[in-house]
Amino acid sequence: MAALDPIATDTDILAPMSDLQRHWWASERLSADPALVMPVAVSLRGRLDAQALGAAARAVAQRHESLRTNFGRVAGKPVQIIHSRPREPVVWTQDISDVPEPERPAALREVLAREHGRPLDLARDPLMRLGVVRRAENDFVLALTLHHVVADGWSVDVLWRDLAREYARVLRGGPEPVDAPPPQMRDWVAREQRVARGPKAAAEIAYWRPVLREVRPVGIPGDLPTGEVPPPHRRCTRRFTLPEEVGAALVASAKKFRATPHMIALAAFMRLLGRCAQRPDAAVITLFNRRGAPEVAELVGCVLNFAVIAVSVPPDDGPGPLVRVVRSALLDAYEHQEICAQRIWRETGFSPASVDVMFIFDQEPPADERIFLGDAVLEPHVEAEANERERPGAAAPGIKFRLHLTRAGLTGGIGYDANCYSPAFIDAFVDAYATSLSETVLD
Repeated sequence: MAALDPIATDTDILAPMSDLQRHWWASERLSADPALVMPVAVSLRGRLDAQALGAAARAVAQRHESLRTNFGRVAGKPVQIIHSRPREPVVWTQDISDVPEPERPAALREVLAREHGRPLDLARDPLMRLGVVRRAENDFVLALTLHHVVADGWSVDVLWRDLAREYARVLRGGPEPVDAPPPQMRDWVAREQRVARGPKAAAEIAYWRPVLREVRPVGIPGDLPTGEVPPPHRRCTRRFTLPEEVGAALVASAKKFRATPHMIALAAFMRLLGRCAQRPDAAVITLFNRRGAPEVAELVGCVLNFAVIAVSVPPDDGPGPLVRVVRSALLDAYEHQEICAQRIWRETGFSPASVDVMFIFDQEPPADERIFLGDAVLEPHVEAEANERERPGAAAPGIKFRLHLTRAGLTGGIGYDANCYSPAFIDAFVDAYATSLSETVLD
């Protein structure tokens, strides 16, 4: 189906896209990627005024340009189309309290799957939606849907905080806030373009060129026959939860290794890849946020960058050497990630298909950063099933491994091509990672 043309009016602001936005926009015009739709669900137990929440959500969308932005060609140029006001109501509601209680979890999963599975057209659709699902009296699930082109994980935290503040203001009938406007994505894009024209760009390309030259796919062997002509990729995701003691030990081990939990978790993953591929080197794509400057802390937008981390896995003589190798590689990559990876890959002739494994690590904010709507605290919505059924939505081919560190422990998801890997293989892979991580943090 041909991509729709955007709707732009005289009151809209037209601004250049970032390098990553342009990459995703061009990709989405060819084929929508469900993995770029960010589903976030939180539970709320307490009183909730849905009308006030809707007013608060509209105020937040008014505050942050990204939440009222579309993307497309105008006068032949690919641009962000920043609407003067949100074009549609951004909140929907559904009541499932009349469903018999034993059937309610399944009903909720169906509602969330339907909502989070809806495609988002970058040219025409609102790229933020917020749903209120009422399970029972004073028992709700809020379903936030965002497209990655307008937000990243950091942005979600900013959005929830602003929503809580606006909700409190609406409830007490206060006036519109007169706070200074937050940073906007078009300002960040202007900065990105200045950096790309300066000496930093040449230095970063010089750093990455030899790193990328040696990268090769890990090639985790699948357990399903593919035949001479492999079938189209079947994108699937399985959810998992790691043992509680492993998550606690991961945090505790950070001081021991003088590293971050991300570094330690990635080191354990690299060791697993080396074992799977039976070779001493491994490479993954990981993500950084590009928020080194304090002035972008309150920015709602996608300022992520991809980085290829390639290391030689030391022999199994304890976790220390491997953690140090991964720590050094991550720190070096972070020092050289001001230029968008897609721009660097073009300049160096590197194909991201050379890396067939992605590792993403997220960490929940500390407990004292809990967010309240009125008197009720927002809590992550946890599925009743620890190991969720297969579902569309993960990148393929290869493996996409995501780990999320929360106050309750370690959860995650693994995306894979179901024509290459069986559910039993994926479960065994997750178990093997849990073992590798345990060997690292419980040593």
